[in-house]
Amino acid sequence: MNAALLLTALLSVQSQLVPGIPGTSLSLEQRWGLLEATPRLVGTAGTATAVVVGFKNDELYLLTSEHVVRNSSDLKLEFFDRKSWPKVARSVPFGTTLETFPIPDLAVVKFPLTKGQTFPIAALAPRESRPRRFPADGISIGCTNGKPPTVEEATLGAKRLTRRATNEEIAFFWETEQVPIAGRSGGPLFNSEGRLIGICAATTSGKGFYTHLDEIVVALKQRKLGWLVDLNPLAEPQ
Repeated sequence: MNAALLLTALLSVQSQLVPGIPGTSLSLEQRWGLLEATPRLVGTAGTATAVVVGFKNDELYLLTSEHVVRNSSDLKLEFFDRKSWPKVARSVPFGTTLETFPIPDLAVVKFPLTKGQTFPIAALAPRESRPRRFPADGISIGCTNGKPPTVEEATLGAKRLTRRATNEEIAFFWETEQVPIAGRSGGPLFNSEGRLIGICAATTSGKGFYTHLDEIVVALKQRKLGWLVDLNPLAEPQ
């Protein structure tokens, strides 16, 4: 095989692989679907990650961390797909922060869509599929140091009622063995079945902390965003 054909073959193989370390329990299509639902979030305060959880009235709704949108404006989403990665496939500008929850570090952002635009949605985990024994396998997706999103292994060590900082109120978080790197804040944590169970919030004492799905569900219902939960009717707190 000559050099040109070899390069073509290598690029073809590369285009089929999910960037990062794939969750072994998920199919290739499932992993790409999760990555395509996890855009890079760009604003005046920097670059982070978000995840799509719903559509309504030609508006796209996403979850991210409160600390990444705090004092940030001019929000823009950059989506990547199987054909484009590591280049941006689609950009969606003019985002606004709809709701913020400093405790437990959660925000809802929305973006106007051109009529007919569609994007993959990350499904919330039903009660019976959330980790209850630890350690448990999971995967996270995020934009490490502002780069295109990658899939990484996440070993869940516990569900903890704790504080991210000594002066904060307590909340439920997932604790992971892997420490999130800058840029992955706001990115999703999935269980081994590919269902959303948390949002990347903090690094403390050499551990990663992700806002727990119970906190997410309660927060959404408090602000009349329960319809996002109703898209996944089994996602009520345990």
